[in-house]
Amino acid sequence: MMKYKGTASHSQKSGDNQLPFAFNFGKAEDRKKQPPVEILQRLAKGEKPEVSRKEMLQMAKKNFDKLPENQKKENDYSKKEDLEKRKQNVKVLEEKRMKFIKQQR
Repeated sequence: MMKYKGTASHSQKSGDNQLPFAFNFGKAEDRKKQPPVEILQRLAKGEKPEVSRKEMLQMAKKNFDKLPENQKKENDYSKKEDLEKRKQNVKVLEEKRMKFIKQQR
């Protein structure tokens, strides 16, 4: 029998009622892949996680900073600062060069 993507496997068709997120108490590496029991219980009840106002604001700020237009704005700002630093360095070097030229005359 051929298996296709998105279709139930043979064991599920035959009447085995195994849930895809059934707990596996076998190897340690298998247990690491599963979410904690508390989260699964909360999700089964349909409860939303409790998030404090402070945590909400931190998550909103983090997500806001990840927006492409904000990242572009930050990159433009840093490029502008770098350009100003380079211009300042060029100005200082030009002054040094002019002093050196004047001294040789």
